[in-house]
Amino acid sequence: MTLELPYQGLARRLRHVVRGTGLDISSVGPLAGLGASHLSMIVRGKVKNPTFQTLHKICTTYGVSIEWLMTGVGKAPELSDIRAAAGRALESQPAPEAAPTPAEKPT
Repeated sequence: MTLELPYQGLARRLRHVVRGTGLDISSVGPLAGLGASHLSMIVRGKVKNPTFQTLHKICTTYGVSIEWLMTGVGKAPELSDIRAAAGRALESQPAPEAAPTPAEKPT
């Protein structure tokens, strides 16, 4: 039996969350208020001790238990629940501002 280091389990559970969103990682991080590259590094196990605040943002955005994400204890969230939470997060994002038309550009 191969022993899994704590950060490897966290990375595996985060991959489950990212997969569950149905989005690519470049969208998952920013929806939770994180940089996409930072989240990618955690998912790949390059960041071995992400802050509690970072993990809390992910859990709050995607409806995941902090206990499950950090330790693996408890039932893994259903992918459909993660996807629904991601949809709510997308809906709550402000609409991007339209680029000014030539007539609106300051001179």
